[in-house]
Amino acid sequence: MIMCQLMVCAETIIRDAATNTISMINTIEEIVSQHFPIAIAKLSTVVMVERQRDDTAQTAGSLHFMLGDTELGRLDVGIDFEDKLRCRLIMVVHALVVPMPGDLKAQFRVNGEVLGSWKMVAKQIGLPQAELFQATL
Repeated sequence: MIMCQLMVCAETIIRDAATNTISMINTIEEIVSQHFPIAIAKLSTVVMVERQRDDTAQTAGSLHFMLGDTELGRLDVGIDFEDKLRCRLIMVVHALVVPMPGDLKAQFRVNGEVLGSWKMVAKQIGLPQAELFQATL
């Protein structure tokens, strides 16, 4: 049985080739905008999945972006564990359109089953408020 051990969405996710470590820059937990719809210019997702020894080394997965029950986007990916029990996937989506405020979820699925999820809240805010600071000399 394949299990998701980690799932995070960020603006940028980097795998260092020399050390094989992952760095996540600007994790995304909240998206704020004055107006909707908005486009998220770049949204990266890292998923670490683990399999049992008797599981197949290759399978298919998919990354879904959901706003409530509405699917905003989907990315199908191949998972190749090779001879390992763990596999990390880094997926990047450009210009994901969020039509309205709400709970935006990234879901990683294998065989239709949600193995991992990351929630981002899309909030609409009012117009910016200006503050006046005055100092006398």
